[in-house]
Amino acid sequence: MKTHIFKAFSLLGLSIISFYFNDEKKEVSTKIPDPNYTISGTIRGMKSDWVYIAHSDTTNRFSKIDSAEVVNEKFSFSGSVSNPEFCYLGLRTRDKNGKKSGLVFQAKFVLDKGSLTISCHKDSIAKLKASGTKGQDEFASYIQKVNPISKEMNSLHGKKLAAEKKKDNKLLIALTKTTEINANKLNQIALAQAKQYPNSTVSAYIINEHLYNPNELNLQTGYDTLTDEVKNSPYGRLIHKKLMASNRTGIGKQAPYFEIPDASGKIVSVNLFKGKTTLVDFWASWCGPCRAENPNLIKAYQQFKGKGFDIVSISMDSSKENWLGAVKEDGLPWLQLSDLKAGKSELKDLYGITVIPMNFLLDSSGKIIARNLRGIELQQALSKHFN
Repeated sequence: MKTHIFKAFSLLGLSIISFYFNDEKKEVSTKIPDPNYTISGTIRGMKSDWVYIAHSDTTNRFSKIDSAEVVNEKFSFSGSVSNPEFCYLGLRTRDKNGKKSGLVFQAKFVLDKGSLTISCHKDSIAKLKASGTKGQDEFASYIQKVNPISKEMNSLHGKKLAAEKKKDNKLLIALTKTTEINANKLNQIALAQAKQYPNSTVSAYIINEHLYNPNELNLQTGYDTLTDEVKNSPYGRLIHKKLMASNRTGIGKQAPYFEIPDASGKIVSVNLFKGKTTLVDFWASWCGPCRAENPNLIKAYQQFKGKGFDIVSISMDSSKENWLGAVKEDGLPWLQLSDLKAGKSELKDLYGITVIPMNFLLDSSGKIIARNLRGIELQQALSKHFN
């Protein structure tokens, strides 16, 4: 039996996932349930090969991988699920000599009870089309609504980076406003989906995973829409957990107390930050968006440190070498903290860290006055605060 450990990164329905795997022999004695789903698939342009399905858990890690042989463009799977699962279709990659190497998963779909049909081309499995089951049809309907806005958001992100490089603040302000409008549209679509399908695990997944900058208000709105049965589902319980964290870290709340080591091992508490306006920034060396945001943090730090502003970075790394290597490479001059527990850090639940980068702006008394400030938004908030 093969045991697999993976990391997955996704934005809405679009995902590219790569990984390594190791073999581990284990004796498992369990009763295999009767199949309650079938998948009939077509991969155009593929006469003979193997196709893989990765099952993800509520932490977006792969729990298992199934494989099936492709014969004359056709493949099939069957099995059993107790609740809808979010899965990815993948193929083996090949090196320049045509030799098979790793696996790449590029298409997300919902595996639900019933008969599912999948169709794609071997050169563009990210454009997979799947239909036939309740869960997948709900998810496909949602993705169809959000994809145009998501693409525009990605474009806006690129334009904001270019504007920041040119120091065009007027354009940055305009692009930030447009981003906020689109973010609100995405959240309204997610909440409308939950209202339309309140008894669906897919709705709970969307509220948990796809709200843009989730806060206490939109989390509560989405959660209240769901039926009691769905609230008690794995994703429903995750929403409730986020709500509890949001209650602790909402605007106007005192930053939850914590103690965590610095690079030398010295324990630092949140009380150390009192007396200054402090940005507590959660990041990691492996997080591309975090690293891309660091130049903006440096700019804000240099501009406002003379007025009593400071930054404290808390890394979600597990490797001290990688953590401190990134600090040195990015030239971060402020206090660096990490317990090196990565996703198992107590701060993850205490502060409701579901994605990174994530940050909290504290006033001199340790009260949270803003959250998730990016780029020019941080400079604007600091200008308003100090003026």
